Amino acid sequence: FFLFLAAVSVLFATLLFPFFTAILWAVVFSVVFYPFSEWLTRITNGKRLLSVLVTLFCVFAVVVVILFGLGSLLFEDAVSLYASLSSGDATRYLDMIEGNSYVQQGLTLAGVGEGEFRTKVIEIGQQGSGWLATQAFSVGANAAQFVLGLFIMLYLTFVFLRNGNEITERVIDTVPLERAKTLYLFDRFVRTVQALFRGTLIVALAQGAVGGILFWFAGVPNPILWASIMALFALVPAVGPGVIWVPTALFLFLTGSTSGAITVIIGGVLLVGLLDNLLRPILIGRDLEMSDALVMLSIISGLMAFGASGLVIGPVIAAIFLAGWGLFEKDYRAR
Repeated sequence: FFLFLAAVSVLFATLLFPFFTAILWAVVFSVVFYPFSEWLTRITNGKRLLSVLVTLFCVFAVVVVILFGLGSLLFEDAVSLYASLSSGDATRYLDMIEGNSYVQQGLTLAGVGEGEFRTKVIEIGQQGSGWLATQAFSVGANAAQFVLGLFIMLYLTFVFLRNGNEITERVIDTVPLERAKTLYLFDRFVRTVQALFRGTLIVALAQGAVGGILFWFAGVPNPILWASIMALFALVPAVGPGVIWVPTALFLFLTGSTSGAITVIIGGVLLVGLLDNLLRPILIGRDLEMSDALVMLSIISGLMAFGASGLVIGPVIAAIFLAGWGLFEKDYRAR
């Protein structure tokens, strides 16, 4: 019977695998927005369906704004950067940089010949912006599959929000572990997902938004593109948005925009840094219960293994791993 159960479970998982991402994000949004849905139910005098529908609309708005609004602007900036590099419009910036005496000395010490620096920068820029444009075209080519996945994600989110308690109890009763251990592992899963969403994703988006405003005010070309990349790096602890705004300030300084460089440095240190140091501890608190080193490793490994979904999968696996071995240690010591 157990062999049959394992076989049919593998077959069912294979059946659902094409929509693994949609199912995963339905679970994530359900976990994150469930407290909001419960709060709405209380203030609407128990109107559960209305509360779930309002919550689902909020989820839909978040997804649409991020994927369609920001995505379209990012695509436009990537295409603009690629066209600028391909047509040679960016050469004036490179002329300013190469004309700087400090840059010339550094290139000489590094053994970089005349023209090599320019060629390499343009090549890297074309490859990066071309890759972004290709990804956007790929999403457009698979629009039908994307819309289907979005529909499945929203429908499952609706089901999980409406029947969350019943589904949770059924899963807890089915898992072949002691109820106390299952509840502990489930609690770690929920707290990890909520902490990641609140303290990592929201902070990263806020830092990217502030960075975009700084870049626009300082006159940085394609500010939305660089702000989006900065938000991506902000997701990874110990790396952070400084990987983008520090070189940006240096670029502005080398191209003669000293005031813009000062603006980016002051904004990066005070505003972007403040968001990380102030918001992250408040939003995460003690829910994550993992060191920054482990969070960084799990996020990077998750992104490499599972793509964008690895942002959640990696830390969740790490959290469940630590929780499982914590239970084992507790039982072992008890004996």
